[in-house]
Amino acid sequence: MDMTPEQAAGLDAQLADFERQAADAAHNKDSIYFGRPDVIAQTRTHLQAIRIRAGLAPAVAPKTPQQVAAEQHAQAFSLPDELHPNMVELLDADRAPLEALAKDKTARAEAEKTLKAQLGGAAEYDKLLANARLYKANLTDAERIHKRSLEMYAIHGQRNQYKRTGKAG
Repeated sequence: MDMTPEQAAGLDAQLADFERQAADAAHNKDSIYFGRPDVIAQTRTHLQAIRIRAGLAPAVAPKTPQQVAAEQHAQAFSLPDELHPNMVELLDADRAPLEALAKDKTARAEAEKTLKAQLGGAAEYDKLLANARLYKANLTDAERIHKRSLEMYAIHGQRNQYKRTGKAG
């Protein structure tokens, strides 16, 4: 089945429109594809089959079952690379009393010493600080003496490093 260039362009436009709808489905509960990765995959395969029958090369190489499974797993169990804005707001509010303390060198050193003792020593503190810097390179003085901020930044830093390199930090 041969297609005219206009028909091929129309098919490409239909495929592009479908891909936009599929991408929107993750965020739009009114979409017919919302929560239906199986329907998205089936429709994508159907549109690719139409292109092949029309004598056109597939716009995208067909996905293997392993790729589809990996995508579905990533979608179902995804974690953002950044802290949620509500978590940032909560940490900022929790850390606010330490802002003034962090400006005083002596008080900051005492707070750091106390935090090191809580964590089990300087080595544990340094490890936590290094992992936190994987998430946020320039930590403020208040963040460096706030245990929850360091822990949250360290968790995200390690996770993001693992996503980038495949190696644990």
